[in-house]
Amino acid sequence: MRLAKVERLWRGTLTLTAAALVSRGLGLVYRLLLARYLGAEGLGFYQMVFPLYLTLVTIVAGGMPVAVSQLVAEGRADVRRLGRAALLLGGGVATPLTVGLILLAGPLSSILYHNARLAPMLVLIAPAVVAVGLSAPLRGLYFGRQRMRVPAAAQVVEQVTRLGLLVLLVLGASALWMPRGPLAAVLLIPLGEVASLLLMLWGFRRLRSEDTERPPVRMRTLAGQLVRLGTPVTLGRLLSSAMALVEAAMIPRLLMAGGMTPLAAVSFFGQLAGMVMPLVFFPSALSFALATNLVPAIASDQGHPDLQAVQMRRALSVTALWCFPVTGLLWVLGPRVNNLLFATHMDPGLFHPLVLGALAMNFNIVLAGGLRGLGRMTTPLYHDVLAAGLELAAILWLGSRPGWGPHVMVWGIAGGLVLAALLNAGAALHRFVHRPALLAGAAAPGLAALPAVVLWPVLVRTLGGTLPEWQATAVALLASGALYWLAVRWLAGGGQRPP
Repeated sequence: MRLAKVERLWRGTLTLTAAALVSRGLGLVYRLLLARYLGAEGLGFYQMVFPLYLTLVTIVAGGMPVAVSQLVAEGRADVRRLGRAALLLGGGVATPLTVGLILLAGPLSSILYHNARLAPMLVLIAPAVVAVGLSAPLRGLYFGRQRMRVPAAAQVVEQVTRLGLLVLLVLGASALWMPRGPLAAVLLIPLGEVASLLLMLWGFRRLRSEDTERPPVRMRTLAGQLVRLGTPVTLGRLLSSAMALVEAAMIPRLLMAGGMTPLAAVSFFGQLAGMVMPLVFFPSALSFALATNLVPAIASDQGHPDLQAVQMRRALSVTALWCFPVTGLLWVLGPRVNNLLFATHMDPGLFHPLVLGALAMNFNIVLAGGLRGLGRMTTPLYHDVLAAGLELAAILWLGSRPGWGPHVMVWGIAGGLVLAALLNAGAALHRFVHRPALLAGAAAPGLAALPAVVLWPVLVRTLGGTLPEWQATAVALLASGALYWLAVRWLAGGGQRPP
């Protein structure tokens, strides 16, 4: 039985990871087309509206999947009644927020952005809030049952819908009747969410038919449990969305105060938020999938701390095995790939701090999932608040200094991610048993990466004088990757075992 649970955990993780990789791959293509379709300035306006949408989505759906999946995993209620309660709660919160966004689009665009041109974009994006509010509890039901095919397919369908419609916009850009600009791009968001919701609802009927009878629980009681469990997660994700909203409002102004022109400031923010960060954070697909599956997996092992520690150690080990080599690739090739994809010329000095921050973020996501599986819902929230406060203070204090602005922005964001990861790591070592084994789960792949890190510059210097640059880079990457693989195999054969 325990083996079957472990197999479900990793099968579900692989399913969600594959869907996330496909979705993010499509998302990168989408970003590429969107950047060329809108241009840097148009993408900047698009990115200024998007954080407000994410903030509203977080309010209606941020903690709902985690809360629902934990209740399902612990067997507290019948899935049918739990699903109805969650749908009523999500729809009841999302509907007034959507109506309010439509009615207050004009004042919000003036207060937040000082630009009335953004009001129609807020109106067009509003229906997506309701669609997400209904999709989130359905995802939680699937996650709690560790049946990931439908939510994984829905994730891909959303991206396929948006990308297909964007291709039609690009192909018809010269037609007079075809909508153009940021307004057309924003409209793709609710259309993609609706397509995803329809697939989730289609699969919900099959999920309900497999439920077994449990003692009835009052709908009000279920709603209260969902609110209690989901609120800390919602607040944590709301903090992240609020930080993105603050950054969208403040970064261009701080850069202008430091001497940049309005066009240059908006263009830099568009490149940072819409081009560089999606590429750098691409590897987090596995981390989010692991964290999603860890919550019900660890929650269902209540009373068995050894099994919970095994799950956490394996998750950290897989995260490290995946993220260390990907971080090396992003460090070496990331600036070139970003410039090639998006036709930008971002300085590597502005790119590399975000690569380090993304590495920390991947561990932070998995650590937070493990802590929530233990029922410590508020712990990651406290750590995120502290890290975000210090990040915002650094950006506000130093971001407007002439010549410092862009570097302060990227180092502030990266520093906040690193601090949150360190705080959650300390909490995990305190809450989980077998601390040395937990550390070994992440440390062994890190140690295996050290020989490759030392070998890389030696190969580049040695081959640079005899081979073209791209050939020297390819040979160095292959040799460093092979050395990393051999070091991992050697460490794995050295007697390292889960507790």
